[in-house]
Amino acid sequence: MTFSFAGFSLPNTVLIPEEVFHLLPDLSGVEVKVLLFLLQKQDATIPEIAAGTGLSRPAVTRGLHLLEGRGCLETSQVATERNRKVNIYRIRFRQ
Repeated sequence: MTFSFAGFSLPNTVLIPEEVFHLLPDLSGVEVKVLLFLLQKQDATIPEIAAGTGLSRPAVTRGLHLLEGRGCLETSQVATERNRKVNIYRIRFRQ
């Protein structure tokens, strides 16, 4: 029986800035999960982060607060279709 290898699928890569590795010793597990999710997703709301990480909403909120305090995140507000304000979180990159 001959096996025919079709090849590898294209990698689905996420670039991780070097500074993340310098921060690792100081980050909690919640912060790491939130940070990695946002590096992959680019921007997200609390419910999206909770669903994507398996963390509770209070844990996500705590992780976001800690990461904001470290200067790792940017937050913006957008209006939903029902004119409610929703926070969008994203990684803060140098300009």
